[in-house]
Amino acid sequence: MEYKLPKPPKIKEKVMQPDQRKFCVVPLRAVVAKDLTLTGLKVLCLLASYCNKAGFTYVSQTRLANDLGINQSAINRQIKQLETKGYIKQFGGYSTHIKGKTKRIIYDEKISDREAEQIAGEPREPFTNSEYNQMLQKNKSHDEVMQSTMSDREIIASLKASVSTPLEKAMVQRDYDVGIPLDIIKAKYIKA
Repeated sequence: MEYKLPKPPKIKEKVMQPDQRKFCVVPLRAVVAKDLTLTGLKVLCLLASYCNKAGFTYVSQTRLANDLGINQSAINRQIKQLETKGYIKQFGGYSTHIKGKTKRIIYDEKISDREAEQIAGEPREPFTNSEYNQMLQKNKSHDEVMQSTMSDREIIASLKASVSTPLEKAMVQRDYDVGIPLDIIKAKYIKA
């Protein structure tokens, strides 16, 4: 019997995708400002290239440093200066799935953070990690916390799943569409 060595495995090299960003939108007041350094403007432009339409970005300082070819401490220093001068805001714990700080470029000072979230179409997580943990420590069960974070659509979907006939499902949707509060809809269709 002859022993054959298996073929060596083919190792696929990770291919870097080309950068798809072609432009960025920067606040005009930052371009004409006398108090902003060239490096600060570069960091702001780079942040803007990673932003969504409302100015939110989740890019890390490490990524920014790699893109500009400078060290992370220089990026951190520039971001702090941009924040003190009112060009950006940083939010810690903005989303439970994002480790670092979320940044928002301030295009218009009159637009609140909540309005910017609505523009972006990306709602903020209902609770930060610390708020979630505090709620659990206050003897709330995990199910209660999860129920309190469910969106209206999720609640309506669970109600539709709990009723038995297509007519009842249509009635649940109709009640929601005409604006009946969810508590009343729940009480009407959930049998104890």
